[in-house]
Amino acid sequence: MRVCVSFALAAAVIISIYYLFPKYQIARSVFIYALVFAFLGMMLSRYFFYRYVSLNKILRRILVLGAGNKAAEVS
Repeated sequence: MRVCVSFALAAAVIISIYYLFPKYQIARSVFIYALVFAFLGMMLSRYFFYRYVSLNKILRRILVLGAGNKAAEVS
């Protein structure tokens, strides 16, 4: 979900740049194809990464110092 939102925000920024600087504008069809292929490529690469990489190796490990209520909530 966060990836989709960030991708949409980046697309909005690029579109606004194209409207601010019309000299550098590209065709809409080229822009749409580039967005679609970039999104699909990004999602496929994330899918294959999470499928073939052991998630136990990339999990964060933290050290909790203390014995209060908040330390109990974290652990």
